[in-house]
Amino acid sequence: MDEDSSYGFLVMQFIDNAKCLDVYYLPPQDFIIEVLHWIAELQIFGASGSISDEDRQLLTNPKTDWVSYIHIEEFTPEKIDVMFEGMLGPEKQDLIQRTRNAVREVSEKHELIVNSINKDLGIALVLCHSDMYSRNLMVDDNYKLKAVLDLQGVRYGNCAEDVMFLLFDVLPGKDRRIFVNHYFAEFYKILVHKCGGEPPYLFKDVKNLCH
Repeated sequence: MDEDSSYGFLVMQFIDNAKCLDVYYLPPQDFIIEVLHWIAELQIFGASGSISDEDRQLLTNPKTDWVSYIHIEEFTPEKIDVMFEGMLGPEKQDLIQRTRNAVREVSEKHELIVNSINKDLGIALVLCHSDMYSRNLMVDDNYKLKAVLDLQGVRYGNCAEDVMFLLFDVLPGKDRRIFVNHYFAEFYKILVHKCGGEPPYLFKDVKNLCH
């Protein structure tokens, strides 16, 4: 979508024998590793010479406003009141106000934190899907990865972002705490192998961003 105009482009592709993951489906390790391969390939493509300097600069700028164009109303902290309307009595107004303040603080600081952490730690930006949730993953009947959807948010960001989104969504809390370091180690091994031993960042970099 061109943010300076009133039109965009919808690209469609037929994918045989494919379905979106159910939001409650917890995939096996083999599937998670398969998605980690896809994330690694995206990062390598972003670091290659296939993207012009002009396009690279464009993808470095946040494009979150694109998503709001296709919604009727953009979510704002003020809508917290509407969400709680009729559910809580006057005695809960303090809770509503604290919730509104928390949402406002997160919405104002999240972009700043995500976009500045690489610079603060001296780590190069990599190409990210930026919305790596299970509903954006299509599989066949045997739960093999068929396609990754929702690519309009692709941009340069931090190297742990997509892996963290994925693990947060497909692992239960207990497994997430136990296996997060395991999956990051597996991801980095995949990246090193696909890069021919010359990855764009160090393993300690992705671990620092993860934690």
